[in-house]
This record gives sequence, C-alpha cells and structure tokens, in this order.
Amino acid sequence: MLNITMKNIILMLAVLPLAACALAWGGAYKVEHTSESSITISYDPSLTNMGEVQNKAQEHCDQYNKDALPGKDLDSPWGYTTLTFRCNKRAPL
Repeated sequence: MLNITMKNIILMLAVLPLAACALAWGGAYKVEHTSESSITISYDPSLTNMGEVQNKAQEHCDQYNKDALPGKDLDSPWGYTTLTFRCNKRAPL
C-alpha cells in the first residue's frame, strides 16, 4: 500500500521541473548559439554554477584566440538563466 504524504507530493512537484530541464538539455546547461564573436548559454543555476558556464564559454572563445566576457544575463520565469558572452580579442602580453 502506498503511503504518500502531502510533504512527499510537494517535494516531488518541486524537483520535477529541475529534472525536466536536465533531461531536456541532457545536462545542467545548453549552448543556444555560437559564432566567432559570441556564445549564448542557457543554464539552471540550481544545477550548475557560473564558473562552469564561464569555462564552457572560454573553451569556445579559445578556438578564436579570444577571451570570453559575460554580458547581461536574462532570468526566465522557469528558473533558468540565459547569458551571452562576447569573444573579445586578447590583449598582447
């Protein structure tokens, strides 16, 4: 016999959207767009951190010998954030 309490139901409803994003994207973030000058990444802040997203953007910009600089982030009502990084030319050392 199932013994489902209200607490268990609330917990399942709270976790379900997080699991749905991870399943839909296959991870904690999704690369939405790439070009030589930018990369746009949507991510779930509860499943990953800004450092991981920054590293992914830098990996992309490294292909063009550029540095990834974050722009303004956009928060969605569904709990994820979309952030575009500009790939700026590196200053000579």
